Amino acid sequence: MVKEFGLSRCFEFTVTTPDNCDDPREFQARWHSLLTNVIKKLFKAGCGVKERQKRGAFHNHCVVVMPFEVKSFPWNEVRNGCYKNVDHQLRVLWRYLRGVLPAYGFRRFRLVPIWSNGEAAARYFAKYVVKSFAENNERDKGIRKWFLWGTARRATCNFAWVNSQARHKIGWMAGVLGLAAYEDFKELLGPKWAYYLFPVI
Repeated sequence: MVKEFGLSRCFEFTVTTPDNCDDPREFQARWHSLLTNVIKKLFKAGCGVKERQKRGAFHNHCVVVMPFEVKSFPWNEVRNGCYKNVDHQLRVLWRYLRGVLPAYGFRRFRLVPIWSNGEAAARYFAKYVVKSFAENNERDKGIRKWFLWGTARRATCNFAWVNSQARHKIGWMAGVLGLAAYEDFKELLGPKWAYYLFPVI
């Protein structure tokens, strides 16, 4: 996504429920409604992963393609609670999300740039993918932990060493993370990447 849209349009988006929503199917129902009615209309493309917090509740970590560029972001000011120099379009989007999220069972969110580089965006997403897949919760069996929408669906890569269905999914993951070879997975996700990914693929 970074290669296609540019770093200034790729943001980190995290969204959390106000209650202790630890039921995977309830969380999925809320997210599906939000994704269909709000997220896909705001962000042209994106990918994300569900993660259980320490309290047991779910939240989502995503990388999204913004509808506009944000060329500068006053990180230090924002950390100190000052938002006057944040891009006006971004402040309007924040305000909109604060108003609409409660109607879908969500409340807190974080929508900020990924400024370093495309590799940083891939590592951000990959970190939560591996963490989520490493969790062994019986209630989560059969629940899809990662998702994507928009042009991210075009990402493909040919890995002949796995069967066709798994190859498609691994290809999608490779495209999202910017990987081209088997060895790239090990370098980015660690030596046990297949142990975590293949049970859900």
